[in-house]
Amino acid sequence: MKIAILFLIALFLSSCTALPLKEDSKKAFREEFTTINKRLAGKLWKGKYERNLSTLTSDDYLIQLRAELLGGEETLKLVLDEGNPRVALKGVNRDFYVCLRSVKADVYSCDQAIPYGVEIQSVSQQKSLSEALLEFVDSK
Repeated sequence: MKIAILFLIALFLSSCTALPLKEDSKKAFREEFTTINKRLAGKLWKGKYERNLSTLTSDDYLIQLRAELLGGEETLKLVLDEGNPRVALKGVNRDFYVCLRSVKADVYSCDQAIPYGVEIQSVSQQKSLSEALLEFVDSK
């Protein structure tokens, strides 16, 4: 009986300590995602895309995103290393909107590159990334 009670207490305590780690990872992902998007938007706008990001594609975004990682973006690296990351992107003249889904973490985040902060982070599996991106762009 004592062993069963101790087991239940240990199980309860271990589940309580696991919750903040998951939330911390989501926060780290949001911060890394918005920081790198802001940096990437400026770099691409001034360089490769010659002051017009409207032709930026999802594939090129992923290539540029991987190249821009500086080493401290551990959570974002994990999402990109899941295999084939799911991305929806819409470029506009001086900015871009992007949604990135982490399959393992069961979360997607949508960000407008220029303003600081991830505007949407959701765990809805019922929306496709394209639908999420369209709603996000329309809300701006």
